[in-house]
Amino acid sequence: MEPTICQFGGWERNLRFANEIAEIIVTLDVGPRIISYRLLDRENVLKVFKEELGKTGEDEWVLRGGHRIWIAPEVKVITNTLDNGPVATRQEADGSVAFLDQVETPIRVAKELSVKMDDNSSKVEIGHLLTNRGDSPLPIASWGITALAEGGTGFFPLPPLGCSETDLQPANSLVFWPYTELDDPRLVLGKRFVRLRHDNAAPPLKIGIAGSVSWAAYAIGCSLFVKTFSHCPSATYTDMGSSLQLYTDQTLLELETLSPQQTLLPGQSVSHSETWHLFPLDQPLFPKTESELERAIAPFLEKIL
Repeated sequence: MEPTICQFGGWERNLRFANEIAEIIVTLDVGPRIISYRLLDRENVLKVFKEELGKTGEDEWVLRGGHRIWIAPEVKVITNTLDNGPVATRQEADGSVAFLDQVETPIRVAKELSVKMDDNSSKVEIGHLLTNRGDSPLPIASWGITALAEGGTGFFPLPPLGCSETDLQPANSLVFWPYTELDDPRLVLGKRFVRLRHDNAAPPLKIGIAGSVSWAAYAIGCSLFVKTFSHCPSATYTDMGSSLQLYTDQTLLELETLSPQQTLLPGQSVSHSETWHLFPLDQPLFPKTESELERAIAPFLEKIL
């Protein structure tokens, strides 16, 4: 597939990957950011802040929306580094395109976001690469953050239930940020799923899971967005071990995944991959029970898991 240059949101230079089913657009004037992902007959599932599109060169970090690569753990002076300048590209041998951030962070970490779209489906492989360009070792992780449009529901599976007679050690843990209220009606902790509904009149909430979960999804309108990723049980992760995190506030809901944390020597890199899929829904998905949710998504998960 040969990507093409297109306009988007006031920026003249963006790279568009498209087939007969879906398209994905990556900014070149700022970023790197994946700014749009949609089925051709449906709306963009990514959240974009229209008042921040088409601009460059701000003095402060700008949210903008879309999908971005960050550095974990979150420390504002390191994490919220400017990504408001032109992006370089590199064609890879496997057909993917790498997008290189040209703004140097305070700790001198180079960021790369790569995109490879399937020729015949909505499948997109997303790579996140951090490289230590400094002179000292750095304990960091690669962090992929997808900001999704308001009004949908995010969810991820829980590991199968065990037996109290034989499973005597803990196997997984849920992680809550200090501003998360467990009785929040948007948050449903079930037997098989954790669900988090976006509400544009509710305060911020964040939850993560430390365990062998390999996918998360977001149902928005008549589109189902699914990302798959890997979790290494023996690895060390930031944020109390949570390799998958869901965050929401009044404007968006984010699905976030992380690589294991590694201490990078100068010149070393840490990478992390996600695979994205979009599926059409006949009608918006607002299941009242876990069984309804499971029945609705099963045909799609069977195709990709």
